[in-house]
Amino acid sequence: MTTISVELSEGKHTIRVSKDGYDTLTAEIDVGSSSVSCVSVNGVTPGRCGESAAPGVVTSGWNVTVSLKEATTADICSWITGKGGCDALAAFDIMTLVKGYIGKESLGFTVTASHISGAVAYYLGQKASGNTLTGCNF
Repeated sequence: MTTISVELSEGKHTIRVSKDGYDTLTAEIDVGSSSVSCVSVNGVTPGRCGESAAPGVVTSGWNVTVSLKEATTADICSWITGKGGCDALAAFDIMTLVKGYIGKESLGFTVTASHISGAVAYYLGQKASGNTLTGCNF
């Protein structure tokens, strides 16, 4: 177990916890005048506030305990296949890729700009050769 102490001012804060071999967890916490509370938990598999099972965040007084989930070995192709394939991509899925690219959400693989442009091309029905996702077997 690793313990990290930080001082935060009163108000809402976003914390991100990552460790090799585990999915990154992002949580919003609210630091009040007498304690800290969990507002929301996000990640590859969204977790829950008050949940000690991974992924989860438990608060007690001024302490925040984070339970990380072991990483899944995913890639862009398996992620899209899990969504139903390229033909099933929705605008929401593309926004999720963008969030992964800018570090707001962990998808279990490193999202590149080429992944986003390839997904947009499939979303728009442009399945041209040269699309970065043509190597995927959809």
